[in-house]
Amino acid sequence: MKTIPIDAETRAAAFRTSVVRREHPGRGCARLRLSWRDCRGEKILQGLLVLAAVAGIGYGCSCLVDLVQSCALFAAEVGRSIQ
Repeated sequence: MKTIPIDAETRAAAFRTSVVRREHPGRGCARLRLSWRDCRGEKILQGLLVLAAVAGIGYGCSCLVDLVQSCALFAAEVGRSIQ
């Protein structure tokens, strides 16, 4: 591998030229954009998500209660048939 020696003055000059700040014409002021997060749609979608979560938890609890009742009935039938 071949190395090229660079003295400190040349290195400083190269660093100064590479760090020059460039201004782009026409980009002086930022444009205001309306984000979809700023709309009411986000709040509506979050509300629907919360509603779906509550409905899912309620349905799961209902299924669990039905399962426990079915197991209790099954156990009672088995116990009665054994006697």
